[in-house]
Amino acid sequence: MSVIDTSFYIALINAAEPGHMAARRWFQSALNQSDSLVAPVIMLPEAGAAISRGLNNNILAQRVVQHIHQLSMLELIPVDEDLAASAAKIAIECRIRGCDAVFVALAQRRGEPLVTFDKQQRERSPTSVSVVEPI
Repeated sequence: MSVIDTSFYIALINAAEPGHMAARRWFQSALNQSDSLVAPVIMLPEAGAAISRGLNNNILAQRVVQHIHQLSMLELIPVDEDLAASAAKIAIECRIRGCDAVFVALAQRRGEPLVTFDKQQRERSPTSVSVVEPI
């Protein structure tokens, strides 16, 4: 099992992203191994915003959000008060952006690797979190 962040998901679905091919290879490997994936539910607005703002396409952004809901191998985890508190601590101590810290905190809570293309998450996450950049 792995925690995926929005940068990974956007690279996976958008061929124009620099990490697209690496994301596809990593995702295919996860499929082949019947690996399940998790992400905090905040992935929905993050992905929607990334597509609507980045591609200026609200209809595509809505489809992307629907696609996330339909991924049978992806479990969306609610952000409860404990996860939010852990994320706040990580955000403060590691100087990671707030929403990005939620992904890191989820990976830490579950003891699973965080799959991301986000440089800040890779460089600043606590050593207790394994951060993976697909190659």
